[in-house]
Amino acid sequence: MHILRCDASMNFKNHVFSKASSSSVSRILVPIDGSDSSMKALELAIDLATKYKSKLCIVNVIPTYQLYCWLMAPGGAFCHESLFIPTGVLKEMEEEGKNLLVSALSFVQGIGVESYAIMRKGHPASEIIRVAEEENIDLIVIGNEKRGIFARLLFGNVSQSVANKAPCPVLIVKRDETHGDDK
Repeated sequence: MHILRCDASMNFKNHVFSKASSSSVSRILVPIDGSDSSMKALELAIDLATKYKSKLCIVNVIPTYQLYCWLMAPGGAFCHESLFIPTGVLKEMEEEGKNLLVSALSFVQGIGVESYAIMRKGHPASEIIRVAEEENIDLIVIGNEKRGIFARLLFGNVSQSVANKAPCPVLIVKRDETHGDDK
């Protein structure tokens, strides 16, 4: 396959890609948080993994990045999750994330797609990108969440941050505007 590419100085370059290298999607990452949009992303990721015989990496990130940390200089002495999230709440979040991953993993493996799960804590976009790098991911399939103003200020738009900084292509699955995530 021949592809004509143009760089910033308007110089055209002729690139040749073999069919095998352009369609190789052996590892797909899908972050889930239980929202409708993340479940739609999981469904699409399963379809792609089935089609390309890819391994599916299912990720859940417990958002422990707090407003105080956001306002502090990076690496500040007082910037630690345990100062802001009560232990009981953190344990509940971990249990909820674990249950979500176990459920998704059982479903995906029941379909016959090779898969594994990873749970992380921290800033969602940063952790998703970190996992993509560590696991040599070829494609990220992520739902486009709708968050309130406070969550957007605190976390930003996770799907957009991932798309801008990911080491691989990112497929953003739009949420259904008529129901689900827009409540």
